[in-house]
Amino acid sequence: MIYKFRITSDEDPKFVRVIEIDSNQKFIDLHNAIIDSVKYDSSLISSFFLTDDRITKKVEITVIDLSVDDSKKIVMMDKAKINDYVSKQDQEFEYMFDFFSERYFDVKLIEMIKEGKAKKYPLCSLSQGAAPPQVVIEEDKVHFSKDEYEKHLEAQEIAGEDDEEDEPETKSKSDYDDDEDIRYKTGFADEDEDYGSSGFGGGRDDYDEYH
Repeated sequence: MIYKFRITSDEDPKFVRVIEIDSNQKFIDLHNAIIDSVKYDSSLISSFFLTDDRITKKVEITVIDLSVDDSKKIVMMDKAKINDYVSKQDQEFEYMFDFFSERYFDVKLIEMIKEGKAKKYPLCSLSQGAAPPQVVIEEDKVHFSKDEYEKHLEAQEIAGEDDEEDEPETKSKSDYDDDEDIRYKTGFADEDEDYGSSGFGGGRDDYDEYH
């Protein structure tokens, strides 16, 4: 049987994709078809989330299992047949493509066909509107492609190194004492100079008394 899935996004009502796929194929095939239809980078982590009637996530079907919670039901895409998890028309689930900001597509089974006309499945039979950006950095409210995101992280690391290099040197009380000794011994100190800014006294008289 051939399934027709409609892919939509809350971010842009004009965005629509329809993917036709054999129900005996696996979720990895549906994943690849979606990625191809929106021209996303397939190396980023993504997962399907199947929900119950109360929109509670029950099963995660993923490319790579990174979970540390053994209580969650997680299935690998290359092991899961579509018709083992999706069997009712109008059934809906989520396809999360941006784990940084938890962004996803809504996927809905809109039609079930006994025999398909195409020679090879899956295929994208409808493509409308531009796909939303694959990665969004929430802290900056800026949209990035994968390459732009990596450059963004690299720039942040470089900026952090520069901040460390530019950090002013903090002097201890003994450092101030040594500096003042040198200044008085070499005759560069002003007799009336205010030394109070360091917190250790006023002019030269205060300095001598302090020592």
